[in-house]
Amino acid sequence: AAALLDGVLADLRGRGVRRVEAFPKRGEGLAADDLWTGPESLFRRAGFAVARDDPARPVLALDLE
Repeated sequence: AAALLDGVLADLRGRGVRRVEAFPKRGEGLAADDLWTGPESLFRRAGFAVARDDPARPVLALDLE
């Protein structure tokens, strides 16, 4: 998943995208179908920061510039 995210981010940078956001579900013991957008930890390791904190569904953002 990390390699796929890295590839997507590289493609977006190449297309001139300046900012991306992610909307993972937050919580302990999430079922597989709760993780279809990816776990929060995946985005945090890629450099995303919390843009809007929410106990269940935070908004994470990454500036690509």
